[in-house]
Amino acid sequence: MARKVIEYVVSGDNRDKGKTFVVTEMPASKGEMWAIRVMLAISGLDIGNDSGDKIINSGMSGLSGVDVRTLGRIDIDILTPILEEMFQHIEIQIPDGSMCRRLIENDIEEITTRLQLRKVFWELHLDFLQLAAQ
Repeated sequence: MARKVIEYVVSGDNRDKGKTFVVTEMPASKGEMWAIRVMLAISGLDIGNDSGDKIINSGMSGLSGVDVRTLGRIDIDILTPILEEMFQHIEIQIPDGSMCRRLIENDIEEITTRLQLRKVFWELHLDFLQLAAQ
């Protein structure tokens, strides 16, 4: 079975309007290590009614209850590589739709687009955890 892919088309009225980005699921081994790094970064944080320790003790399924906004509370030196790895799995579709390519700095002109792409990435990689938690 192929890895999951989500196409995200920017619909907001901004400089990125109409651009199509392709978010591809990480291979299982990379996804597992990325999720473990997120869990370790979250451990000890107070997250609503649950603590980060409860999440890490729940294993991978514990991340399904974590909102992407929680990443904003992690120390920047720990968070930076986690965030950078997200964009290694996001490409931009060439305007004629014939192919995709890796992102370069000027592909995304709006901060809101970057944040939305992170949300799409997060949801793509954690949807299987929500099923496991049920």
